Amino acid sequence: MIVGVLGIVVYAYYFAYGRNSMVLDVLQAKEYLWRARASINLDGMADYMSKAKTAIVNRTGNPNWLFHLPDTDFDLIKHDIDENIQAAMNISATESMGSYGYQRAVNNIEEVSIELNMHLDGAIVWSTDWHPITLVLNAIAWSIFAATGIYLIVSARAYLKEYMRKYQRLRYT
Repeated sequence: MIVGVLGIVVYAYYFAYGRNSMVLDVLQAKEYLWRARASINLDGMADYMSKAKTAIVNRTGNPNWLFHLPDTDFDLIKHDIDENIQAAMNISATESMGSYGYQRAVNNIEEVSIELNMHLDGAIVWSTDWHPITLVLNAIAWSIFAATGIYLIVSARAYLKEYMRKYQRLRYT
């Protein structure tokens, strides 16, 4: 019984704190990309995208261990961020702020920021929910939950049987 309660506490702590701390840098990168999307000039967008890349600079490879899709590959995400920073800086240097080309570049980078956020969402899922360590922890936790539940049902049934015997004796005496 105590093992079950401790298992629930550890499992809750993991999901309350540990799970988000595994991907805090990716969550920061997502927020910087949203900031880039909210910016109205290309220099600001490039600055926020640079901060997003800095946040995930230590992430490499693909957390999707089952299907190596390009959507969740951190190296490709960083490459896309670099390309868009370069494009923003080049267009900012050659176009005036009110020109059609400048506004078109702002719209394109807004769309790219949304798409990169979706890719980072996928990477977060594979870095947390489908991470092998998480799968093992889930299996252990659910085993403990099941064993605790079975123990509670069996002990409650035994308690009720004993209670009914006492009740029957009192009733017929």
